[in-house]
Amino acid sequence: MLANKSRDWKELTNLLPTKSRYQGWRILSIIVVGLATAAAIITAYFIYQNIFRTLENANAVVILSSNLNIDVIDTKAYNQTEELIKAKNTLFVWPKDVRNIFSYQALTTTYATTTKR
Repeated sequence: MLANKSRDWKELTNLLPTKSRYQGWRILSIIVVGLATAAAIITAYFIYQNIFRTLENANAVVILSSNLNIDVIDTKAYNQTEELIKAKNTLFVWPKDVRNIFSYQALTTTYATTTKR
């Protein structure tokens, strides 16, 4: 039984790739490619953050500074809005004598209607 286990292990290790002369170089090349990719990503992010954003901000400043206008404030609308905000923030109290809309009284009315022409 023990001999079978050791033989199975040897067969399994034969299926795995063996260590070649170039395995170290393969690992090193994978690491170098990964570092180069990471450096490219970091460089692109740096350029985006420090160059393109600066140009966008400068463009926004130029556009905003060229359109400086004094806006006329509508005081009537401002006061109305302020009153509505105050009314919104006040607590509504229900009155005690609210009619019950689900209570229907049976009303019978009789009217004599005749239409003669």
